[in-house]
Amino acid sequence: MSIETTMKNAPREWKNMEDFSAGIDGNRLPPTRELEGKKLEIVSDEETITMEITEEGLAWSFRESSGQSSYEAIEVDDDTYYIDVVIDSGKGRTLTAFVDFHTFRAVVCHMHIVFDPPAGETMVRHEWIVGAVKGGEPSGIVPGPSRDLTGQHAVYKYSPDHAYEHFYINSERFLWHCLHGEQQGHAAAEYANVYKFKDNCYLFGWRELLIPTGTVFFLNFKQKRSTGKFLGMHKDGSIANDPGGAVIQKICTVFYPNPYEAV
Repeated sequence: MSIETTMKNAPREWKNMEDFSAGIDGNRLPPTRELEGKKLEIVSDEETITMEITEEGLAWSFRESSGQSSYEAIEVDDDTYYIDVVIDSGKGRTLTAFVDFHTFRAVVCHMHIVFDPPAGETMVRHEWIVGAVKGGEPSGIVPGPSRDLTGQHAVYKYSPDHAYEHFYINSERFLWHCLHGEQQGHAAAEYANVYKFKDNCYLFGWRELLIPTGTVFFLNFKQKRSTGKFLGMHKDGSIANDPGGAVIQKICTVFYPNPYEAV
């Protein structure tokens, strides 16, 4: 797929995914091999997902499909892990699981690419599944959609060459603005989802309209760290699952005057 079709609605000066994603994992937390030897079963009303992690990779099974792939696991909070695996590289299908072995809560984010979306729709899509890790009694809050970030303003420093500010406009959209880096001066409001995972920890995914890029991140405001990935297409049409991670600095919170309230 060519740049003409993947970025047909973007301004001429707009950057490709590979332009801004190169090096955007400079402040990312390191991966871990602590989960090797574990077999996880995530149960929800929608599906059951099994993952068996070995030195060779991650064997997965869900929705009458199965396979084995390389994976990445990162401890993003105490006993809490980000696990990312590419299910089908040709179709841009990935699975990202967030599991807490203390509360036995879990959320899975399925992402995929739509190669010829209808006008006005994004090429990258999210599907969120809230469940529990089999083997323990779930406790604490049940993860779910949240408006907690609405009105918050923060700077995300991904590396010495990547700094962005985020403003969470409402429960459906957020605004990014590049302060330093390849996209300096560029800004856009994008479709987004926010899920509260536990106190001061959120799952955040956005979908860009102008270019074929989507993300999913674990936002840990206790440790001031963001950990996740960018899924999308490079200029030559190749599909990429690029890592990202940032140090978070909160700036302020905007409060809406009565009688107005963001959706």
